[in-house]
Amino acid sequence: MTARNRQQKGAIVSSVNGVTMIRPNEFGDMQQGSDLLMSGRPFLLDIRGLDRNLGRRCVDFASGV
Repeated sequence: MTARNRQQKGAIVSSVNGVTMIRPNEFGDMQQGSDLLMSGRPFLLDIRGLDRNLGRRCVDFASGV
């Protein structure tokens, strides 16, 4: 199992076995999740520790993509 971590546009992005985990710091970081979904790649959205309203917005956005 290989893990890669990198930070892009403020979000922490980790990849393990082809599945990407995104931990957004702001709503604008959700663009990465949108790009992954549109390319057919799975991702996990880690909203632990986010403000409740921001976490809800991120989940709503990912659901609508």
